[in-house]
Amino acid sequence: MIQLSEFKEIPGLVHGFTTKGEGTDKAVIKEELGIDSAIPILSLNQIHSKKVVVVEGANQNLPDADAFVTNVKNVIIGVRTADCLPLLVCDLAKKVVAAIHAGHKGLRLGIIEETWHVMQSVYGCKLDDTMWLLGPSICIDHFEVGEDFLHDYKSHFGGKAVYNETAQAKPHIDLKGTMKNVLMQLGVNRDQVFDTNLCTFERKDLFNSYRRDKSEGRQFSFIGFVE
Repeated sequence: MIQLSEFKEIPGLVHGFTTKGEGTDKAVIKEELGIDSAIPILSLNQIHSKKVVVVEGANQNLPDADAFVTNVKNVIIGVRTADCLPLLVCDLAKKVVAAIHAGHKGLRLGIIEETWHVMQSVYGCKLDDTMWLLGPSICIDHFEVGEDFLHDYKSHFGGKAVYNETAQAKPHIDLKGTMKNVLMQLGVNRDQVFDTNLCTFERKDLFNSYRRDKSEGRQFSFIGFVE
């Protein structure tokens, strides 16, 4: 399990990114975290959208959405990814957390902006109180796309788009670099953004990668406050 020291030091906060050894097994996650087995770990039926679900209690069905937001204690929220980018958010003042599944479709649709809108409108969160953690995902060296895809990507994101169309035979997209630019435009400071700096495609020893293996294996990225 991958954890960041800056987040581990926050009192009451649990977070992590599983490897393919743990996968999405919630019992294994609870055991590794050393938390009460009764604490629920919630997940989504991810649909590559900008739909955000506000968690108000522990008994939630599997909603069609791509992000969770909550201030409920003793509930852990998470998203499943292989090559897509998982993003965990924490508001230290309001004790609000978010877990976001951000592939290229969700990023285009505005899943990041919509999640932040929900955090603001529902809980009164302020950007200065937040920390943003980018999990393992496919890196630019392995995210190969066609010319039409690149054209649409550049047209949509404009100056926020990060890509390479000269170094290799086909264009390559930097999903994580583009997301960081989206966060900067949102008003997030660079020192509030943390990165695991791990590529799911390259690290076959650690992660499932759909582009590499064409398998259904996934990792789980999660966050929550427990008492």
